[in-house]
Amino acid sequence: MRPRRRVLAMLALVLLATLVSSTVAQQVIKHETKIQYVKARRIKVPVGETVYVHTTVKASGGKVSGTLKVEVRKDIVFRPDEPLKILTKSISLSPGEEREFYMGSFVAQDKTGTGPGDVRQYFVKVYFEDQVIWDPTNPLTRECVETYER
Repeated sequence: MRPRRRVLAMLALVLLATLVSSTVAQQVIKHETKIQYVKARRIKVPVGETVYVHTTVKASGGKVSGTLKVEVRKDIVFRPDEPLKILTKSISLSPGEEREFYMGSFVAQDKTGTGPGDVRQYFVKVYFEDQVIWDPTNPLTRECVETYER
Protein backbone atom coordinates (compact mmCIF):
# COMPACT_ATOMS: atom_id res chain seq x y z
CA MET A 1 0.00 0.00 0.00
CA ARG A 2 1.37 3.39 -0.91
CA PRO A 3 1.93 6.00 1.85
CA ARG A 4 -0.92 8.21 0.62
CA ARG A 5 -3.42 5.32 0.60
CA ARG A 6 -2.26 4.28 4.09
CA VAL A 7 -2.94 7.79 5.37
CA LEU A 8 -6.40 7.83 3.74
CA ALA A 9 -7.19 4.36 5.14
CA MET A 10 -6.11 5.44 8.64
CA LEU A 11 -8.14 8.65 8.32
CA ALA A 12 -11.20 6.62 7.26
CA LEU A 13 -10.76 4.34 10.31
CA VAL A 14 -10.46 7.33 12.63
CA LEU A 15 -13.60 8.92 11.14
CA LEU A 16 -15.47 5.63 11.41
CA ALA A 17 -14.37 5.17 15.04
CA THR A 18 -15.41 8.75 15.84
CA LEU A 19 -18.80 8.24 14.17
CA VAL A 20 -19.40 4.95 16.01
CA SER A 21 -18.38 6.33 19.42
CA SER A 22 -20.46 9.47 18.85
CA THR A 23 -23.52 7.40 17.92
CA VAL A 24 -23.08 5.11 20.93
CA ALA A 25 -22.71 8.13 23.25
CA GLN A 26 -25.88 9.69 21.83
CA GLN A 27 -27.81 6.46 22.31
CA VAL A 28 -26.64 6.13 25.91
CA ILE A 29 -27.63 9.71 26.69
CA LYS A 30 -31.00 9.35 24.94
CA HIS A 31 -31.92 6.15 26.79
CA GLU A 32 -30.41 6.95 30.17
CA THR A 33 -32.60 6.20 33.14
CA LYS A 34 -31.86 7.32 36.65
CA ILE A 35 -33.07 6.84 40.14
CA GLN A 36 -32.62 9.47 42.80
CA TYR A 37 -32.88 9.50 46.55
CA VAL A 38 -35.62 11.87 47.66
CA LYS A 39 -35.97 12.31 51.38
CA ALA A 40 -35.57 11.16 54.95
CA ARG A 41 -35.49 12.97 58.28
CA ARG A 42 -33.65 13.38 61.58
CA ILE A 43 -35.14 11.58 64.57
CA LYS A 44 -34.31 10.89 68.24
CA VAL A 45 -35.19 7.57 69.86
CA PRO A 46 -34.48 5.91 73.23
CA VAL A 47 -31.37 3.69 73.42
CA GLY A 48 -32.27 0.14 72.39
CA GLU A 49 -35.21 1.24 70.22
CA THR A 50 -35.93 -0.53 66.94
CA VAL A 51 -35.76 1.91 64.03
CA TYR A 52 -37.80 1.12 60.91
CA VAL A 53 -36.07 2.28 57.75
CA HIS A 54 -38.17 3.70 54.92
CA THR A 55 -36.52 5.12 51.81
CA THR A 56 -38.17 7.30 49.17
CA VAL A 57 -36.74 7.24 45.65
CA LYS A 58 -37.83 8.61 42.28
CA ALA A 59 -37.28 7.31 38.74
CA SER A 60 -36.40 9.80 36.05
CA GLY A 61 -35.78 9.26 32.37
CA GLY A 62 -37.56 5.93 32.06
CA LYS A 63 -38.61 2.76 33.83
CA VAL A 64 -36.24 1.61 36.58
CA SER A 65 -35.90 -1.93 37.95
CA GLY A 66 -33.16 -3.30 40.14
CA THR A 67 -31.81 -3.65 43.66
CA LEU A 68 -32.09 -0.81 46.14
CA LYS A 69 -29.64 -1.11 49.03
CA VAL A 70 -29.55 0.92 52.23
CA GLU A 71 -26.44 0.70 54.34
CA VAL A 72 -27.06 1.78 57.93
CA ARG A 73 -23.84 3.28 59.31
CA LYS A 74 -22.55 4.44 62.69
CA ASP A 75 -20.86 7.84 62.71
CA ILE A 76 -18.19 7.50 65.39
CA VAL A 77 -16.51 10.64 66.72
CA PHE A 78 -12.83 10.87 65.61
CA ARG A 79 -12.97 7.43 63.97
CA PRO A 80 -14.04 6.11 60.58
CA ASP A 81 -17.74 5.36 60.13
CA GLU A 82 -18.71 1.72 60.65
CA PRO A 83 -21.33 -0.25 58.71
CA LEU A 84 -24.04 -1.61 61.01
CA LYS A 85 -26.57 -3.31 58.73
CA ILE A 86 -27.36 -3.69 55.04
CA LEU A 87 -30.98 -3.72 53.90
CA THR A 88 -31.91 -4.64 50.30
CA LYS A 89 -35.05 -4.76 48.21
CA SER A 90 -35.82 -5.44 44.54
CA ILE A 91 -37.80 -2.52 43.16
CA SER A 92 -39.48 -1.41 39.96
CA LEU A 93 -40.62 2.14 39.19
CA SER A 94 -42.43 3.64 36.20
CA PRO A 95 -41.01 6.78 34.56
CA GLY A 96 -41.37 9.73 36.97
CA GLU A 97 -42.75 7.55 39.77
CA GLU A 98 -41.77 8.43 43.34
CA ARG A 99 -42.32 5.77 45.98
CA GLU A 100 -41.48 5.02 49.59
CA PHE A 101 -40.13 1.56 50.35
CA TYR A 102 -39.94 -0.15 53.73
CA MET A 103 -36.39 -1.53 53.78
CA GLY A 104 -36.20 -3.22 57.18
CA SER A 105 -35.08 -2.26 60.67
CA PHE A 106 -32.12 -1.97 63.01
CA VAL A 107 -31.67 -1.48 66.74
CA ALA A 108 -30.12 1.83 67.86
CA GLN A 109 -28.21 0.18 70.70
CA ASP A 110 -25.59 2.85 71.45
CA LYS A 111 -26.20 6.11 73.29
CA THR A 112 -25.14 8.90 70.98
CA GLY A 113 -22.69 11.52 72.17
CA THR A 114 -19.95 13.91 71.14
CA GLY A 115 -16.91 12.53 72.97
CA PRO A 116 -14.04 10.69 71.25
CA GLY A 117 -15.15 7.16 70.35
CA ASP A 118 -18.88 7.89 70.94
CA VAL A 119 -21.44 7.03 68.30
CA ARG A 120 -22.46 10.52 67.15
CA GLN A 121 -25.42 9.24 65.08
CA TYR A 122 -26.71 6.50 62.84
CA PHE A 123 -27.18 7.44 59.18
CA VAL A 124 -27.77 5.78 55.81
CA LYS A 125 -25.92 5.51 52.54
CA VAL A 126 -28.17 4.48 49.63
CA TYR A 127 -27.24 2.47 46.53
CA PHE A 128 -29.10 1.41 43.41
CA GLU A 129 -27.56 -1.48 41.48
CA ASP A 130 -24.38 -0.98 43.56
CA GLN A 131 -24.04 2.67 42.47
CA VAL A 132 -24.19 5.24 45.28
CA ILE A 133 -27.24 7.50 44.91
CA TRP A 134 -27.12 9.10 48.37
CA ASP A 135 -24.02 9.62 50.49
CA PRO A 136 -24.53 12.40 53.03
CA THR A 137 -21.28 13.65 54.52
CA ASN A 138 -22.21 16.52 56.84
CA PRO A 139 -23.24 15.20 60.28
CA LEU A 140 -24.84 18.55 61.13
CA THR A 141 -27.35 18.46 58.27
CA ARG A 142 -27.81 14.86 57.14
CA GLU A 143 -30.79 12.69 57.99
CA CYS A 144 -29.91 10.57 61.00
CA VAL A 145 -30.96 8.81 64.18
CA GLU A 146 -29.69 10.01 67.55
CA THR A 147 -30.46 8.31 70.86
CA TYR A 148 -31.17 9.32 74.45
CA GLU A 149 -31.51 7.51 77.77
CA ARG A 150 -35.09 6.86 78.91
